[in-house]
Amino acid sequence: MVRNSFESSMNNEKEKVVKKRCGAKTRSGTPCRTFPMANGRCRLHGGKSLKGIASPRFKTGKYSKYLPEKVRTHYQETIVDKDLISLRDEIALNDAHLIELLGSMKSGEVSQDDPKLWRKISRSMDLKRRLVNAEFKRLAAMKQFITNEEAYTLIVRISNIIKNHILDKQILGAIMKDIEALLD
Repeated sequence: MVRNSFESSMNNEKEKVVKKRCGAKTRSGTPCRTFPMANGRCRLHGGKSLKGIASPRFKTGKYSKYLPEKVRTHYQETIVDKDLISLRDEIALNDAHLIELLGSMKSGEVSQDDPKLWRKISRSMDLKRRLVNAEFKRLAAMKQFITNEEAYTLIVRISNIIKNHILDKQILGAIMKDIEALLD
């Protein structure tokens, strides 16, 4: 009986010793016997490795388990936001800035010959051009607008459907007149 309790206490001691070691597989194939750091590995097997945003390899954190909780919640909210890639707000803000720059020149606050003002205006106009192009491409990708040709084809097809289903010539004439007015 004494022997069994002695053996069980020895086994417990061995388990404690094993738990207090790094345990990473060494090149020789045996578990590392160095004492671990806070993360459970020794300094040679990743104990000093930087994690999360402190790591030099951290890019976006999209797949990181170390992403801070606030950032993770904001990330989850923005994933479901349908207007996330819409640039309308940025375009409106840029337009307001451009109007302000032109207004300061018109009111005389800034000289019309000021090269800094003209650089700001030029940058603002260039930014607007790029934003509008990006928004146009985004809408094209989402098919939320149609070209003039597509709109005209759609109206012609609708007109043909109306002609096929409405037999009363007077009503048909009034509808076609209204459609032609839309095209002008």
